Amino acid sequence: MSRSPIGWQKFRSDKGYQHFVFASGLILFCLWALKAGISEGLDIHFLGMTVLTLCHGPRIAIWISTLPLALMVAFGLLPFEDVGLYA
Repeated sequence: MSRSPIGWQKFRSDKGYQHFVFASGLILFCLWALKAGISEGLDIHFLGMTVLTLCHGPRIAIWISTLPLALMVAFGLLPFEDVGLYA
């Protein structure tokens, strides 16, 4: 019998959590696309990933962060070759 992590069970069964996950990904995309930052070297997207990890847990946060990366490549904001640098 295989067990899936609690986060994935919650994601599959709770529509509100699904909306929260996709909204988190879109907000992170907006932060990355705007290249927002507080000061040199302290970018908001690093803080966004930290908040994402604290809200969802590390496993789900890694998967959520693929959404902004895919959107940035799709819109031409990030070359495909640089995806590994941002992941």
